[in-house]
Amino acid sequence: MQPMGVWHAAHAGLYAATAGLTGKFAASYSEAHWLCLVVSKFLMFSGAVQPQLGFCDERVTLFRVAMFVLTLLVNALLWTTFSKALRHSASSLEAIVITTASNMLITAVISQVLFSETLGVLWWSGLVLVVFGLALIHAGSVQLAQKRRKHR
Repeated sequence: MQPMGVWHAAHAGLYAATAGLTGKFAASYSEAHWLCLVVSKFLMFSGAVQPQLGFCDERVTLFRVAMFVLTLLVNALLWTTFSKALRHSASSLEAIVITTASNMLITAVISQVLFSETLGVLWWSGLVLVVFGLALIHAGSVQLAQKRRKHR
């Protein structure tokens, strides 16, 4: 895989994780309310706005709509970037392996940092097995492509 293919595939994984995050905020009232509280505290400390009591109760629907729109935009970025990764890859599996692995790793970091989720040994073991399986599939496709080139 060319360096640009790796770059685009890793970014596609980042956008996939971000789309999942914005989708979570769009779908869940409590998560959107939490995000509104975080944003309002930031605005308060920066001096830009002085939120009143009930600020987020009145605006949580607006936050959810904004997160839905952002989810659509991030998905557009994801597919554009993934298409570029496919263009710069020797095979589609290369782009899929890197995109899937980076998506899973970034999702794990986001879930631990933002939501204080604990990911146990079973989850990390599953991640390692998925990445290992994707690497095996990729290695097999590379060997098959080399055999096909020799027989031509």
